[in-house]
Amino acid sequence: MRLLAPAKVNLFIDVLDRRPDGYHNLDAVNVSVDLFDEIDLVLNDTGRHTLECDTPGIPLDETNHLIKAANEILKGTRWGVSMRLAKHIPPGAGLGGGTSDAATLIRYLTRVFSISGNTLMARALAVGSDVPYSLIGGPARVRGRGEIVDRIADVHPLRMVVLDPGSSHETGAIYGRMPPSSERPHPPAEAFIQVWKKGDLALLGSLMFNAFQEVVFSRRPRLAELRDLLLRKGCLGATLTGTGSHLVGLLAPESPTPEAWTWNEPEKRPYEVHTLPADFSKWFRRL
Repeated sequence: MRLLAPAKVNLFIDVLDRRPDGYHNLDAVNVSVDLFDEIDLVLNDTGRHTLECDTPGIPLDETNHLIKAANEILKGTRWGVSMRLAKHIPPGAGLGGGTSDAATLIRYLTRVFSISGNTLMARALAVGSDVPYSLIGGPARVRGRGEIVDRIADVHPLRMVVLDPGSSHETGAIYGRMPPSSERPHPPAEAFIQVWKKGDLALLGSLMFNAFQEVVFSRRPRLAELRDLLLRKGCLGATLTGTGSHLVGLLAPESPTPEAWTWNEPEKRPYEVHTLPADFSKWFRRL
C-alpha cells in the first residue's frame, strides 16, 4: 500500500499564552497543499515497526513520528508495520511533513483495524501537537495546543508559492524568544477567515500573519529579504510557514507561475502549490 501525506501551510498563526503543561496555546488557519510525502507499507504479525528512508538526516528510530504513530495505534496488538518513506516535503521547513506522515498512517491503520474514533484525537495529540490537524486536513482553524480543529467551509481554493531558503533552524529556540501576544498587533483569525470566505484575495494576502516572523527575521535577515522579494514578484502576501524556515506567498489567480519569473537569487527557484479540499479519499493509492 502507498499512502500520500500532504504538506501543511500556515496562512495565519498566533502564539498566545503559555499553558501549565509547558506548551503554548495557538490560534492558526491551516491548509493542506498538493506536495506529498509517500509512504509504502506492509503489515506484519511480528509486532515490530521498521522504517527506511533515503533522505539523509531523517531519524529511523522511535523519535520519528511514523514510528511513534505505529506504536500508539498498534500497542497491545500483535501487528507491526514495515515502512519506506520517500520525502518530498522538505524536513525542518515548517510544512508539517513529519506530522502529516504520522496522521496519514494513523488514518490508514484505524480504517484497516476498525479502531474506534472516540479517543483518536487524544492519541494523535500524544504523537505530536500538529497531528490532530493533519488527521483532519484541508482548510481549518486550529486552537489550543493543536487539539481543537474546526474545518472552514466555503472558502476559495488558493494558489501559492513555496520558497526554500536552503537551511533550517531549531523551533525551540524561536519559542523561547517570543514577545507577549499583546505586543504583536494584528487582526484576529476570525477576521482572516471571513475575508477568505468573501473571496477578497488581495485583502487576504495583506492579512497573512505569523507570530514567529519578527523573531525569525531578526535572527535571519535574509528571510526578510526573500519575503520582500516575493511581494515584489507580485505575491498578494508572503510569510513564514510555521516557525520556518520556508516562506509562502499567495498568488492571484491570474498571476504567472513562478517558473516564468526571472530568478537570479542563490536560493532555489520557488515552486507553486495549491490548496486541497477536505477530501482524504484521493490521498490513498493502492499499488
